[in-house]
Amino acid sequence: MICIEPGWAKKVADGIAKTGKPVVYFGIEQHGDHDTIMRASKAAKEYVQWASERVREERPLRDLWVSTKCGESDTTSGIGANPCVGNAFDKLYPHGVTLVFGETTELTAASTSSRRAAARRRCARISCACSTATRKS
Repeated sequence: MICIEPGWAKKVADGIAKTGKPVVYFGIEQHGDHDTIMRASKAAKEYVQWASERVREERPLRDLWVSTKCGESDTTSGIGANPCVGNAFDKLYPHGVTLVFGETTELTAASTSSRRAAARRRCARISCACSTATRKS
C-alpha cells in the first residue's frame, strides 16, 4: 500500500493487518516516487508466491470495494487521473460495487452531482456536507 505520508500509510496498513491479510506499506515522502515504486515492486514480487498458493474463490462483483484518494492535486490529476477514476466508478456502480472517494477537497463544487450519484440519502447528505464544508474553508 502506497501513501504520500508514511504515517498515514502505517495507519491504513495497521487496519488491514487486523483482518489477518498480509500487508506492507510505503511512504513516498523522503524516498521519492521512483524509489517507492522500486521498493513496492520488490514487495509485490514476494506476494506473488503467497497469492499463487491461495485457492481462488469466485465472488460477485458487488462484493468488491474500491477506495481511492487523490494523491497530489496538480494539473495531471484534474485532466487525467481523476476523470479516469470517475469513469471507472461510473462503470462499476451499476454492478453494486462499493465505491469510496476519500478526498473531500476534490468534491468542491460537486455537491449536486455527488448527491445525484449517492446510493442512499444519508450518503448524499454526507457528500454534500463535506463539499460544502470544504468550500467554506
